[in-house]
Amino acid sequence: MDSESGASTSLGSLPPDPDPDPDPDPDPEGEGPASQPGRGSVDEPVDLSGYVVEQQHGDFRFEFPAGTIVGTGDVLLIVRLATLSEFEGHWGTSLGRHVQFFSGRLRDDAQGFPLINGEESFRLLDRSGFELDGPTPDLAEGLTLQCTFDPLEEWIAGDAYDPMNASPGVAERPPALGIYLTEVGDAPGTGNYVFEFVELVVW
Repeated sequence: MDSESGASTSLGSLPPDPDPDPDPDPDPEGEGPASQPGRGSVDEPVDLSGYVVEQQHGDFRFEFPAGTIVGTGDVLLIVRLATLSEFEGHWGTSLGRHVQFFSGRLRDDAQGFPLINGEESFRLLDRSGFELDGPTPDLAEGLTLQCTFDPLEEWIAGDAYDPMNASPGVAERPPALGIYLTEVGDAPGTGNYVFEFVELVVW
């Protein structure tokens, strides 16, 4: 959709299983992925309408709009002000059908979300304000932060002056079901602030 609207541009969602497994206990040995406490399970589509990504050290918030439905493997990108095609061009990527793209344009002053100037961190809140993930480590100006789960959660910094150090739309599979913050990117350079982003993944 138009980046002015604050709504998402859906690049496609996972199609429903046309022939669901009738087995009432498809994992009789109990060896399937765990559901991490507080994160919830996403083995069915989940409505994230009203969930909030909060930027700390700046006191800005992005609220997912009504109708934000996600499923396992979906990636959510909140992009400060750039359009989808502009964002893909800057970071040298083509976002897949599993990615939902959200404009971070929030206010009449058109600052957008996220607003990264150094030392920001982010957390995910449900509708009641309960913290589901985060806060992320503070993001220094001019860097990207990517989350890896090999085997424990760890955040790795990269130089954002080189777009190859970011991988928006591509996230590792977490060890447990839930919704995770997985990447935060500054976009240094004159006028490039519009490409700043926060990424989440759903499992």
